[in-house]
Amino acid sequence: MSRCPKPFDFMDPFLEQLDIPALKISIPRGLANALGWFVEKFKARSNFNRFTVYCVGVEHTFVHDKTTRDFGYQPIFTSKEAFNITLKWLKTQNF
Repeated sequence: MSRCPKPFDFMDPFLEQLDIPALKISIPRGLANALGWFVEKFKARSNFNRFTVYCVGVEHTFVHDKTTRDFGYQPIFTSKEAFNITLKWLKTQNF
């Protein structure tokens, strides 16, 4: 049975630095879809629906190799610099 991946694995290093425990559970994708369908039918204004289930189950990591090769794109910050800037911002948000 297919299970939803742990959503947003890229957040684990941030959670670790902020002393927030990482998510360690998942539910079967079919069950998540069924719950999403149920919520759509009986609570139309909820943020939990089948589209949300789909979005959580999709990898959200982007690689810039092709844009570097095809267009000469260079990121403004290294991954480490971006991590540190984001972590500093998260700490200002009282996370």
